[in-house]
Amino acid sequence: MKNIINSLSRISKTKSCILVLVIALTVRIFIIVFISTKSVSADETGYHQIAYNISEGNGYSLKAGEQYYFREPAYPVFLSLVFDISKLFGNKLEPLSFEINKKNDDKYAILNNAPEITIGRYLQAILDSFVCVLFFLMLSSILKQKYALLISILFSMYYSHAYNIVYLVREPLQTFFAILMCYSLMLYFNYNKLKYIVLTGLFWALLNLTFQVSIIFMVSIPVFIWIYKRNFVHAIKPSLILVLVMFLTASPWLIRTYSSFPDLRILKSFGTSLTPEYISYIGAAKKLTFYGLIDNDKENSLDGYFLGASEAQKFRVSWDGTLSRKTDSINSLIHEPLISKRSIVNTALSIKNCMPQTFAGPYITEKPLLAVMLFLPLLLLCLFAVIGIVKFFPDFFKINIIFITYLSVFFILATEKRRMFPIQPFVFLYGIMGILYFYYRYIKKNENKSIKEIFFIDEPSLKLSREKIIER
Repeated sequence: MKNIINSLSRISKTKSCILVLVIALTVRIFIIVFISTKSVSADETGYHQIAYNISEGNGYSLKAGEQYYFREPAYPVFLSLVFDISKLFGNKLEPLSFEINKKNDDKYAILNNAPEITIGRYLQAILDSFVCVLFFLMLSSILKQKYALLISILFSMYYSHAYNIVYLVREPLQTFFAILMCYSLMLYFNYNKLKYIVLTGLFWALLNLTFQVSIIFMVSIPVFIWIYKRNFVHAIKPSLILVLVMFLTASPWLIRTYSSFPDLRILKSFGTSLTPEYISYIGAAKKLTFYGLIDNDKENSLDGYFLGASEAQKFRVSWDGTLSRKTDSINSLIHEPLISKRSIVNTALSIKNCMPQTFAGPYITEKPLLAVMLFLPLLLLCLFAVIGIVKFFPDFFKINIIFITYLSVFFILATEKRRMFPIQPFVFLYGIMGILYFYYRYIKKNENKSIKEIFFIDEPSLKLSREKIIER
């Protein structure tokens, strides 16, 4: 292992970036060619229809000629570029034709020729490969290059993360913008240049336009800047610039929504009709189902009450208190103490959704041994991640913004595993750091202090550089 790690130290940073890019892209192309299937989820069919309408000149709509506000615009616009690329290759575009997969009713089998889906997967493979490169660049500013490169190469081959590029949903694009935002914020911490704050605001805006819940960074990024500068007053200017750039970048979308629904409450949902009131409403309905008080059909009918409404009606029932009253009525049926077996199980399920995807589910009953083989390595990675967090969490402060922010609202986000996709690079990082710590501490018998000297760039020089930055 020592020889492998030492050999990585002799590769230049530029060649390291190329190596990570090539490995990541090769793995993802292999997945697309040999592993991915010709099926899509319900959300993918929705994104496909919006992108089709944009590409065909019908505007941002789910139904041609009808303005749409329910989904954030960034991913459908990205997908419409995929359609345009497909046209360049002479492909004829048409609405997606599909039927429910008899073996899995969450998947729809594609019935017509849809080359844009394959093209979309390749573009997402390219984006995610650059995520791996940015991940390396972030790590190499904290860790010695050989360890940064080792972790990045392993992450490039990390199947649990890589496979997600086959889904035409927003998470791959969301992760790309999140990592770009994290990287530019790290550069600001390193060099104290306001141009990096401007870039951070730009990428944050694109992230909000991909997933509205990312507005939560309005709290966490200024707090991070304050902690790093150790001076509240010095943190005000960059924080204000950051927020201003974000809103200016996102203003065309926000103005579009405001012009149709002139109410500042559109800011609560970042211009979408997927309002906080609806999120609370459907969350309460899911709790009823989880506690066995209603069945799935009833939950779907409660959900359909909102989804079947027009965009104007969605905003109206959110703002006039209708949804809030319905939510209170649903919650009144749940007589569950704050701490109970069912509430603990519910929380545990959300925590489980923060873990890497195991792909073991379909095999639990028919092939339990295979399920264990798929599940066990990722469980061990998560256990080592706990060790990595305990031992090294402060050392990665400059790049912890995504990890901390998304985890702080996991009980809202982690209703689906893919919602936590952007934190997976950091779960992987702490898992590998935990494994390396275990190796050097208990097999090589190094002391804790010397282990940090093995992994990290010379700490005294980092502290000196940081002090100079703060002074400037």
